[in-house]
Amino acid sequence: MSQIRAAYSQRTGEDFPVKGSTRTQMCFVLTIPYVACFTSRIGTLRFFAFEANQE
Repeated sequence: MSQIRAAYSQRTGEDFPVKGSTRTQMCFVLTIPYVACFTSRIGTLRFFAFEANQE
């Protein structure tokens, strides 16, 4: 989560909104456009950000 918070701050210039537990924060991340999350069989979460085409 620390990497996600840092990347969010870098991209938006704002602090990552911290609301409650890490689970709540992860749910918030998934509401951001162009972010996807996949999990492995052992439960490792991998977040991916897709760049929007500005054309």
